[in-house]
Amino acid sequence: MRRGLLWLLGGGVVVLGLAAAALLPRMAMPPGITIGGPFALVDGDGHAVSERSYAGLWKLVYFGYTHCPDACPTTLSTIGAAMDKLTPGQRRDIRVLFITVDPGRDSPQVIGSYVKAFGPEFIGLTGSPAALAPVESSYHVYAARHALKDGDYAMDHSSIIYVMAPDGHFVGLLDDNLTPEAMAKKLVALGA
Repeated sequence: MRRGLLWLLGGGVVVLGLAAAALLPRMAMPPGITIGGPFALVDGDGHAVSERSYAGLWKLVYFGYTHCPDACPTTLSTIGAAMDKLTPGQRRDIRVLFITVDPGRDSPQVIGSYVKAFGPEFIGLTGSPAALAPVESSYHVYAARHALKDGDYAMDHSSIIYVMAPDGHFVGLLDDNLTPEAMAKKLVALGA
């Protein structure tokens, strides 16, 4: 009973947080609140990268993990289908940064291989927990590990797609429930 109540309360917090995040593009950011910032991570090829590695490009930033059973593959598939709706010129100027919340299992090779299935614009990023913590914080990401009955674990995490302009500034959010067509239209409307 107690465990069920904790799951219910935790789920309610996540739902409320995601609902609030969905309203962000329609509201002005409160003074002093920023989204995004510098990072030093490793890409799927094992190369050290930072936010400067993607300067001049639009970035769709999504946090998740390769063992995610539902939200991550569904969202990344939708982003990939939305990218297919854009012109070659638009696609050339966009990168999808999939940043892990599970560095223990998502090595550079694992995350690099995983993102290849979604499209050439997808880049998997990982790093040590110490390198990932400030990135999660700068994007206000919720991520928490919980044990499963079989001894394995899963990661609870927010499921938000951040749109970052070529100069690195936050410009909006994409709802992970959008259709590929609607997502592509919103990207174009944001200027991508």
